[in-house]
Amino acid sequence: MDATAKLIVAITCIVGIGCQKDKQVTEAIAGQEVALPSEYPNVPNASVSFVVEGLCEICKERIEGAARAIHGVKAAMWSVETKVLRVEWEGISPAQEVSRAVAAVGHDTRLDRAPDEAYLRLPDSCKYR
Repeated sequence: MDATAKLIVAITCIVGIGCQKDKQVTEAIAGQEVALPSEYPNVPNASVSFVVEGLCEICKERIEGAARAIHGVKAAMWSVETKVLRVEWEGISPAQEVSRAVAAVGHDTRLDRAPDEAYLRLPDSCKYR
């Protein structure tokens, strides 16, 4: 498994879908199927990564800002090239809150679709649908 795949945590485990010990979850990451362990490390001071739709540096600022606004998040880095958002936190995982916050500012995640009204407020250069 390459370094990018190691950073990706199966988002289905965050919401408790199909998470059982020794079970594998397959998630499509940036167009590539990657098999990942389904045990989600819900421990303090860890990180999670997942795909977030966006196109440019303006999207990057908006996505990272929405993630950093969540209590407990100490770092958020989104890659324009891979579309992967990596979030580091202190305390219990805020991954669901981060996904909702990012969707609320107009960017779809694997877990949450941005409301149409939020998406339509994006600058034309940031619209990916």
